[in-house]
Amino acid sequence: MSGDSNAVTDAFSRIDEIELPVKIYFHTMAKEQESDSSLESLMRTGSGMKLKPIKFSSGTELMRDVPTGTIRPYVPETIRKIVFDSHSLSHPGGKATVKLIKDRFIWPTLQKDCTQFSKNCIACQSNKISRHSKSSV
Repeated sequence: MSGDSNAVTDAFSRIDEIELPVKIYFHTMAKEQESDSSLESLMRTGSGMKLKPIKFSSGTELMRDVPTGTIRPYVPETIRKIVFDSHSLSHPGGKATVKLIKDRFIWPTLQKDCTQFSKNCIACQSNKISRHSKSSV
């Protein structure tokens, strides 16, 4: 299996790099939303999300989820991994990362995607505390 197909093995074969926080700009997200086929489909067919536009002073319109009271922008497919990478710098693992991201962003497959990204992240896996089984004496 090639390294591209196996993210974990591919990561082991690379030299560690210094990780810097990635900035996510709302105007970039809004531009990506314009060409996101998933968002277009959600708007056409409906979903459990209540998406409404919010307009910024620059004229940029960003689709966001309404019910929570906080601005949780809809994240287009093209930048979901960037959102994951910017919120999991401490590599807390799947469930904690889902909570971190769900409080600030929204997309239909958020939980599944974050869990998968965490499974492929070496640092997340090495920081995960596993249960220790006690052997009988």
